[in-house]
Amino acid sequence: MPMSGIKTAMDIEVEIYDLDENLIARYNATCERKLHVAFYHGYNKDDARRKSNLDAFKCAMNDIKNQILQDVHAIKKKLGE
Repeated sequence: MPMSGIKTAMDIEVEIYDLDENLIARYNATCERKLHVAFYHGYNKDDARRKSNLDAFKCAMNDIKNQILQDVHAIKKKLGE
């Protein structure tokens, strides 16, 4: 029996710099996750909040990883200059 829900929206930005601190690339991802808090079983409110945050973070980081993988050759070229 759901008692309440926890909703997390997370926006993460990752920047890649070379050794001279020049910006090479910037990536951004937004993810939203929602978990229900059950009355008798399942997550309590604190655990649901942590799980929701972790799931949103993992989602955003996976999106950023995929963006980086698409640009890997351009990144390597800029870092090799």
